[in-house]
Amino acid sequence: MKKIFYLLVLILIVSNVTFPQYISNSIVTQKNLSLAPTPKISLGIQAGFAYFGQGTGLSIGLNTEVDVSSFSFVPQANYWKVNQDNNFEMAGLVRMKFGMQGFNPYLDGGIGINFLNQKNEESLTKIGLDLGGGVEIPNPGSSSSFYIDAKYKIIIKDEGGNLSGYTLTGGIRFTF
Repeated sequence: MKKIFYLLVLILIVSNVTFPQYISNSIVTQKNLSLAPTPKISLGIQAGFAYFGQGTGLSIGLNTEVDVSSFSFVPQANYWKVNQDNNFEMAGLVRMKFGMQGFNPYLDGGIGINFLNQKNEESLTKIGLDLGGGVEIPNPGSSSSFYIDAKYKIIIKDEGGNLSGYTLTGGIRFTF
């Protein structure tokens, strides 16, 4: 019984090693098959204005965009300061792109973790929602692009109502 088991394992290993587990490009072109698209990765930096509560302040951020066809995944880190309140956010967004001639509009939606410091309260760590959109303007002949981005942000608080506001930023993105 052991000999049969070892023989079956050996056959399985040999057949696995000798049988190709990939599709070569020549087979793909011969049969008009297509492989999954390779995602493009971009790094971006942004700065602009934030409006939360009754004040206007500064907003800065970093993001990475993993572009897969007509949508992208966008992890990002943002910071805003309005009067004596400030927030650091780590968020993950899904971006739907609408490619057009000369510029690329998009819509965003996602969720994040906010580390909020308010003047008369202790520091809070809360979940937040991000909704927004923007326009990306490619830089011809370069791997960079400029963009303008607007977001509506809601930080969900247990007491005293949710905190909501807007950010309007502009930035530059480099594609690798």
